[in-house]
Amino acid sequence: MHEHIGEIKSVLPAALISPETGKLLDMMGEGTIDDKLRKLLDTKHELKEANNKMKAELEEKEIKITNLEKKIAHNVSKIQDSQEQANDLHELQSKFFTMFYLIFKNTYETVILIKKDNIPKKLTTLK
Repeated sequence: MHEHIGEIKSVLPAALISPETGKLLDMMGEGTIDDKLRKLLDTKHELKEANNKMKAELEEKEIKITNLEKKIAHNVSKIQDSQEQANDLHELQSKFFTMFYLIFKNTYETVILIKKDNIPKKLTTLK
């Protein structure tokens, strides 16, 4: 019953196709060679369409990634600018408080001297 295992079941003469091709055609199941070739071509076409679709999706994703990278770079630049501004502000605040401290200290020392020396208030306002 299974005496034809390994033999080419194709209707083509053996000289037209190699034994490997015959085995491949047999593995495709029932049907004529035309049907099997049509099935192979349909499968090839479907795979090619799927491949083209995946390529297009990949290109879309790459474009999105590039745009996101540009946005990230822009935002990083903004953050760096903001950090520089914050550092500048901190430096200005530090200078302001130093000046405020020095003015307050000088004023306090002047008041102490005035009280010590008993200088009348009218004279102190002239300074």
